[in-house]
Amino acid sequence: MTTKKATINQRRQCAFLKDLSQTFRDAVITSRALGVRYLWIDSLYIIQDSKYDWKFEVQRMCQYYTNSLMTISEVSSAGGEGGLFATNPGLTSPIPIEITFP
Repeated sequence: MTTKKATINQRRQCAFLKDLSQTFRDAVITSRALGVRYLWIDSLYIIQDSKYDWKFEVQRMCQYYTNSLMTISEVSSAGGEGGLFATNPGLTSPIPIEITFP
């Protein structure tokens, strides 16, 4: 799912979770579970077929990511329906990390 000139008005309407790809649904659910109220999804918030919008938003990308609480990135799925979480345990290797919260 992306936002294009032809779909901009549709995207401005209320979005339903069921209408999003599995990856976007996972990102929304994960954000909500962590108490994060806002979620920036580039392909939804940047008009993909607008050179003007791309130029405008690219200038702000550093600010968006620098000021973000976290970044969620899907890296193993071939498409948006693969979701954020691997279903085959053989596809990933756990990496232990230690986190200390103030």
